[in-house]
Amino acid sequence: MKPNSSPGIDELNALHGSEPLRGKDGKLIQWCGTATDIEDRKRSQSLLNAEKRTLEMIANGASLSEVLNDLCAAIDAHAPAARSSRTRNRHVIQQ
Repeated sequence: MKPNSSPGIDELNALHGSEPLRGKDGKLIQWCGTATDIEDRKRSQSLLNAEKRTLEMIANGASLSEVLNDLCAAIDAHAPAARSSRTRNRHVIQQ
């Protein structure tokens, strides 16, 4: 487990920022920082990319098995515990 992480969480996408707070004399008083969880935004972006890739594959004449394998890989990336059809039912989508 990585430092400052929760059990079951390998990585967390976050946007970090910090600024020094200074007194009237310009001396550093303290640092003020923020961390914004952007996991949902990253997940949405990844799903949109998978959708675009799937549509491009279909438009370019990819075989059904190629399209389904790519979709399963995209799903597995978002739900690794489920490991949909790629690990349990691989024979279903092979040619």
